[in-house]
Amino acid sequence: MDFQLTSMTSEIWDKYASGLKKFIRKRVRNEHDAEDILQDVFCKIHDNFYKLQNVHKLQAWIYQIARNAVNDYFRYRKVMTGMSDIPPQTAEGGYAGSINDESNGPCSVPYICLKPMIDHLPDKYREAVILFYFEGLKNREIADKLGLSLPAAKSRLQRGREKLRELLLDCCQFELDKYGNVLDYRFKSGDRHYCSE
Repeated sequence: MDFQLTSMTSEIWDKYASGLKKFIRKRVRNEHDAEDILQDVFCKIHDNFYKLQNVHKLQAWIYQIARNAVNDYFRYRKVMTGMSDIPPQTAEGGYAGSINDESNGPCSVPYICLKPMIDHLPDKYREAVILFYFEGLKNREIADKLGLSLPAAKSRLQRGREKLRELLLDCCQFELDKYGNVLDYRFKSGDRHYCSE
């Protein structure tokens, strides 16, 4: 079964990889990120092929996976952009500058690493962060949904962002270029349960 699945994935790659790459590149400016998304799409195809009930809908299914992967990429970027005041690490171990939202480096912090940190936030901050960054609600909509005034909703979101930044810097050490692009990151040693390697 594993051999058959691998063979099927290989056939899908041969047939669709070029078209998928163009599809992704039209939406994602960064070549390296587009390659990563393409690889992620094929991992998802391989892992979830058993869920496909109608092989005649294979192409539509594959492109839906690609659309979802691109959307996930931009959700992640929105989180990192919102945390743009996270300072880059300097050679002395201090921090200065900012992380920008178009990292051209070979490495970025995946959403799966952020999720335990988001889950670790106090409820009121976690809710505001998720509503803004992952559900795409505007500040006014968050205020209405949470029964807050607009200034209170903005304040809660800002505080949640600050707490998330603190957790991220507590867990990870970043290497950035002079423009603030993430080149690499590594997890700090320690037993923090919200840090996920």
